[in-house]
Amino acid sequence: MPKIVALQPPVSSEITGAPADSPQYRNLADLPQRPAPPDSAQTDETVRSLSDERTKTTGEIQRLRGEPFATPEPGMRLKVEE
Repeated sequence: MPKIVALQPPVSSEITGAPADSPQYRNLADLPQRPAPPDSAQTDETVRSLSDERTKTTGEIQRLRGEPFATPEPGMRLKVEE
C-alpha cells in the first residue's frame, strides 16, 4: 500500500514507541457533536409545501398540454456583412 505523506501523524513512531506500520486512530474527543434532529413540525410543513408545489406543477403541465400549439413563422433573415 502506498503511504500518503499528508495523512501521516505529526509524531514519529520513535517518540510514541509504537511500531512504524501500526494503524493510527483518530482521537474521539475531536469529533464534533451530532446535530440535533429537525423539528417534526418543520419537517411536516416542508413535506406539505413540497406536495402542494408538486400538485400545482402537475396541474400547470396538464393545462399547457391542452393548449393548441402552432409553429411560429420563421423570423426575418439578417443580412450578414463580410
